[in-house]
Amino acid sequence: MSLQHKPPKENKEIIVGLDLGTTRIDVIVAEVIDNTLKIVGLGDSPSEGMANGVVVNIDRATESIQKAIAQAEQMCGSDIYRVFVGVTGPHIVSLASNATVPISTSGREITQDDIDRAIEMSSVTQIPMDSQIIHQIPMDFIVDRQGGITNPIGMTAVRFEANVYLAMASRTALINIDTALMRANLKLAEYVLAPLASSYAVLVDEQKELGVAVVDLGGGTTDLAVYAGGTIRHASSHKMGCSKITDDLAYGLHTARLNAEKLKVQYGACKIDRVEDKMVKIPGIAQNDDREIPRSELVNIIRPRVEEILGQVVEELNRTRLHQELGAGIVLTGGGAQLEGIRELASEIFKLPVMIGSPVGLSGLSNIVSSPSRATGVGLVLFAYQEWKKRGGALYRDQESGKVGAVFKSIWKTLKRFI
Repeated sequence: MSLQHKPPKENKEIIVGLDLGTTRIDVIVAEVIDNTLKIVGLGDSPSEGMANGVVVNIDRATESIQKAIAQAEQMCGSDIYRVFVGVTGPHIVSLASNATVPISTSGREITQDDIDRAIEMSSVTQIPMDSQIIHQIPMDFIVDRQGGITNPIGMTAVRFEANVYLAMASRTALINIDTALMRANLKLAEYVLAPLASSYAVLVDEQKELGVAVVDLGGGTTDLAVYAGGTIRHASSHKMGCSKITDDLAYGLHTARLNAEKLKVQYGACKIDRVEDKMVKIPGIAQNDDREIPRSELVNIIRPRVEEILGQVVEELNRTRLHQELGAGIVLTGGGAQLEGIRELASEIFKLPVMIGSPVGLSGLSNIVSSPSRATGVGLVLFAYQEWKKRGGALYRDQESGKVGAVFKSIWKTLKRFI
């Protein structure tokens, strides 16, 4: 990777998503040219130094990031110097917060500044000591006790409230990622909740309106994002992912973990009636210790673990009472979504319609990033692109105004609270 970073050309914006998976590091590169997003590069590397979505060895994680970045730079022909990073892991905490903003005793029209102030105030809640807020997303608004409002701008009110979704991550986990990025000669653009990013890649607006749950079956974690009424309502990350299936196969078949991973990818399935029960060669650990078993034996090992992984999601949906909100059912994505028969098994477990979600609506090298396993990386790019449009062509928050302008904007917002 080049150490001399060149800023993008004036008429071209480079967006880079970095998915720090437990089994693989993904780098997705896109260009924004004339308000059009185009995938122009991909890099990946076996993930070292990561476990359950968090950095456990900074040196090895840095090496893995550098390899994936170098590959992506070679493909897209541009230096990469700033990245949008997906965050996952059991340290993720999310909650709904309510903030009340007095407008005027005589009433006046609600402005964007009022919305911004309500969102800022939503963070004044009980936040775990070692947590850092990474998202404050308005879900809906209440105007003079009339709820369910999605766009209050222009409405006249005396009292204004916002229901805001807060996503938080462990501060120490983020610091470790920061350190790995710095050592890889990269700068953080923004942290993005990984299940939120995945949803940008695989969902359409109609699904979000009806209510849908995205279940991202990664290697080290299983991520959940729930939408209803057009906005996110809940997200979480469980530390049990599909690498557990690999562990089960290695142990149950008495073979090396690398062999078990290959067997899972090539012959893995969740339902016996979905596969041809042919004989499968199992490489032995010792020399000349190979043997053959029916493919159905793989299913008998894989299925119980898949049921356990999906079962933990069902429990969470029931606990949060969101199961009944899912009019559009369940969307499975991530590498685990490629297991044969998993859609049918998941439909039985969730008792809802289930579909497999792959990244859609892309141009450029879309064919090489269309796998469910690329959902988070592609979603990071799509998230950044949507933010780019919202900010009027400013990709990064520090581009929205100069430092002096940002100071005056902050002072003005503070003064307005007392006017």
